[in-house]
Amino acid sequence: MNGSDYLGNLKLGDLLNPFSGNNPFNPFSSKSLKALGRALNPITPFRSTRNFLSPWLRDPFYYQFPDIYKRVWPTTAGIVVGAIVTYFTCDPELGAAIGGAITAGSQVLMNGGSVRDSTVAAAIGFATGYITSAAVEGIKTAWVASHESHLQWYQVDWNPDEGEYNDAVPIQSSSITGVKNISINGMRNSLQDAITNGENFYLGKSFILGYSPQHGAFADIMEAAFGIVGKSSEASDLATVLGQIDPNGSTLFLHSRGAIVGIDALMEVAAKGVSLQGLTVSAYGGAMNVFVAKSAVASVQATWGNWTVNAFDLVPNIVGGDALIAPWKILTSIVGAPFVIHTGPNSPHSSWAAIGENWFSQFNVNY
Repeated sequence: MNGSDYLGNLKLGDLLNPFSGNNPFNPFSSKSLKALGRALNPITPFRSTRNFLSPWLRDPFYYQFPDIYKRVWPTTAGIVVGAIVTYFTCDPELGAAIGGAITAGSQVLMNGGSVRDSTVAAAIGFATGYITSAAVEGIKTAWVASHESHLQWYQVDWNPDEGEYNDAVPIQSSSITGVKNISINGMRNSLQDAITNGENFYLGKSFILGYSPQHGAFADIMEAAFGIVGKSSEASDLATVLGQIDPNGSTLFLHSRGAIVGIDALMEVAAKGVSLQGLTVSAYGGAMNVFVAKSAVASVQATWGNWTVNAFDLVPNIVGGDALIAPWKILTSIVGAPFVIHTGPNSPHSSWAAIGENWFSQFNVNY
């Protein structure tokens, strides 16, 4: 069998792979395109002229188009299938994941990779597509939330006869006047979680909850980041309420990301030249640097209350940057991270730690 015997040298794998360059049935193989290019090339009869042209002009289809095709086809197929999946499932993350799997897997297969390599690439493409889409969706949601999400207001009254709190009652922000206790929750808090945090802090005192709705973990993180670098609509809501109440005797309690909302609100009030003298500002696990917070409180002539930080709580130590003044808290925050993520009663970030109800409470420090 000699080298010119094309069919004799054809392997079964080439025949089964419709995109193999050795498959005679592949219309996009270099051999097929070469013959087609010569047939259609209008300057072929003029060989003397053709010899003066550059290789790219001389053979525009022979070598370049197959390579481009092998790269464009997987991407195009991935985009098309991903768009179809997204349309019918209304799930952009799933569409992006499947599109990424098709693109990565077929790219490897068409460029000579094995089925195993193609499968691994498809898995990586699936994960990459899903994570990227989720991140983009989270950033978009956070951006919208930081500009359009508003605090939801609830009245939570203490019932001295029953010795417990009554159910929270929704109220309009315009009704919040006089001397008030106000609580602002953090991220990953359901409405009930936010109410419980306020109850744990105020312990038998009626209060107003400014509930910050949740939009998912990643979106909430990004929303917090937007709040650190700029003003949010929720901060403006709180600033409006702070301008309505009688600050003399009022209190403001901020938990976790609520500290970002609260301090941004105080800065907004200060920018208007309004004094909140008599208002006491306190926080637990605030995701805001203590020095920035102190400056904001002082700017409205408010009183600095208990700004409490737990040594094992990564939110104030790492996100808020308090570990800069106590570097050893970087280590303790890493140790406590799994408990912070849990967010339950045993977490160093929970309001139970704030009131001395779990083991981490002994590591609280007031600034």
